[in-house]
Amino acid sequence: MNLVIKNAEEIVRNPETKEEKVIKHETVIVRGDNIIYVSPP
Repeated sequence: MNLVIKNAEEIVRNPETKEEKVIKHETVIVRGDNIIYVSPP
């Protein structure tokens, strides 16, 4: 499976402080046959 995702947001969580940081990406390409999770908006 190959996915091209435009205007994606990556949410990075710090397990120690429970803080979240959002990183915006213009284009993300996901390749492989073991894609676990994709969340729609």
